[in-house]
Amino acid sequence: MASNGHGKEGVGQYVQSSPMHVLDAAAVVVWTKDHQPEATRVIPGSDVTWDVTRHTMEEPTNAYGELEFTGAGQTSRAKFIRISHDTDPEKVLRLLREDWKLDLPKLLISVTGGAKNFVLHPKLKHVLRQGLLKVILKTN
Repeated sequence: MASNGHGKEGVGQYVQSSPMHVLDAAAVVVWTKDHQPEATRVIPGSDVTWDVTRHTMEEPTNAYGELEFTGAGQTSRAKFIRISHDTDPEKVLRLLREDWKLDLPKLLISVTGGAKNFVLHPKLKHVLRQGLLKVILKTN
């Protein structure tokens, strides 16, 4: 795990961050510490239902930059940014095309979660990895 300088952790090594002109106004969803127990588990006997508008707040993103992945004698870099679930897709596309100078993606993978110390059964992990590899190869 590597820190990006903003207290966030990710896989790989954080290299640098740069201003995001297109998504400066984009918001991210964060849990408030006061409501995290409600968001992460059911409270027995409670009638409180977790609600995104009540138990989260939107703030400008502070989680973006570049990760460096090293392994098997190779090093590759990948840009990342954390965005809200309701960020305008046009803004994301402009970020990819204009700021990051990337071609249109052939494959987009969205990862959601938040479980700490999540353990995936080795057989399921293998099946997932093989499935992702097959999709990636088909999209060139």
